[in-house]
Amino acid sequence: MFFCIRLPVKTAVSVMLVAVAGFGFDEDTKIDIDLFGSAEIQAGQNKNFKYMPNGYELTNKWMQDNIMVMGLRTKINERLSGDVSLKAWLYFNPFPDSLMSNPRQDMNAPTVDFYMVSARMKLRLSPYPEDSLFNLEIGIFPFKYNRDVRNLGEYMFRTGCYPGYIHSEGFDLAGRQLSGIHLQNNLFAGVMKNDLFFTSELYLYPPKDFSLTFLTDITPMPNRVITIGAGVQLFRLIPVDDAYTTPTQYEQMSYAPQDKPAPNWYVVDGDTSYYTFAGGKIMGRLAIDPKPLFGSPDIFGPEDLRLYSEAIILGVKNYPASLDSSAETYYRPINEFGYDKIMEKIPVMAGFNFPTFKLLDVFSLEVEYYGKKYVNRVPIYANSNNMLRLPLPYDPKINSGFPYGDSLAGNPLASGVYSKETYKSGAAQWKWSVYAKKTLLDRFVITMQFARDHSLIKTGLAQNVDFEEIFIKGKQWYWMLKFGYFF
Repeated sequence: MFFCIRLPVKTAVSVMLVAVAGFGFDEDTKIDIDLFGSAEIQAGQNKNFKYMPNGYELTNKWMQDNIMVMGLRTKINERLSGDVSLKAWLYFNPFPDSLMSNPRQDMNAPTVDFYMVSARMKLRLSPYPEDSLFNLEIGIFPFKYNRDVRNLGEYMFRTGCYPGYIHSEGFDLAGRQLSGIHLQNNLFAGVMKNDLFFTSELYLYPPKDFSLTFLTDITPMPNRVITIGAGVQLFRLIPVDDAYTTPTQYEQMSYAPQDKPAPNWYVVDGDTSYYTFAGGKIMGRLAIDPKPLFGSPDIFGPEDLRLYSEAIILGVKNYPASLDSSAETYYRPINEFGYDKIMEKIPVMAGFNFPTFKLLDVFSLEVEYYGKKYVNRVPIYANSNNMLRLPLPYDPKINSGFPYGDSLAGNPLASGVYSKETYKSGAAQWKWSVYAKKTLLDRFVITMQFARDHSLIKTGLAQNVDFEEIFIKGKQWYWMLKFGYFF
């Protein structure tokens, strides 16, 4: 079937690109179209892990994914190009069949998801990359600004402000898919690179809000030993619907009391205000490659000995705690933590690439500390009719976390292990990751990772969607191994 539809897809993409870029054509113009893609299979296991108070045993549960990406890349002329690609992802639910509400369904049946990886046009002012002052990119595109990060870090596009959270899309996916406009500027023969983004949120709640981001990288000449990076993001600068970005009333949900004020308010000097998902971020990073200092010996690979770090302030504006927990007709989530403690708003990571003397592409160790005292909970959509989405820290003693997220009804202790006591112990704030990668024959890749990171439970069943990171105790970790082919 794939081969039957390949030609029409190529034709459609060509027509689209020609229409967009008509200004650059003459009768001698030739459009080049290339097929690219990858096929991967990955598998692994969770260790020392029981899920939720009922104790679903997921230790040594076999996790397996099959992933394929197919795309078309076109070059219209020396200045204009574009690509479009799709990803098919087959995976298995990790939960036992006993969780199924319908006994005729099989929890272990595979789920297949399809994603649009890219759909973009790229314009360069000069046909020569070294002379091009500005590069423009429009559409949907993957982006990764920190070349060193393998798992932890890459914070600018993977975090939220209020409440602070870090979103991991999964094993070996340290970058982020963006939708919007990207303008890049290269100066002084690559010594300075600047990136400006105007992007729309695709997947995290509330969707479609627009953010403005500026990134800069400076690599001093002549030895390029040090790379300094910084960035500023006006997160959700332009909300599509302010009732969701800065809510003041409940959404219309089946269990929500109608026309009630949202319980995400706080009081300062007698005035009532509301918490908001929007905020400002400030990021800084540093990378050191000492090899040029001693002549870059040929025994080392290009990634060997690199030391790197990244940190970000999630929310430059402070908001006080709100301790009023009274409620007559419904649960009232509260913010007993507040957003005014700077050390609880800064995740920071450091990594080092051990020398492998070209036996591996990279072998890295990364460590992260994020000092917040509440659960790292990601605002992802779920197919549920009783979701309460507010810019508040998640408190498992008030909100139920399984299977329906922030339910206004249900068991307040449903997320028992995600308690304040767990986070006060300190283990949940620390993450680590060991990553190794080897490329064979320029096409085949073997990747392995041992980690305790920000992973979420991946399930295709809405009734079992979970939003909290799962590795929060010191002995919890996982391993994953992947084989891939790229062309």
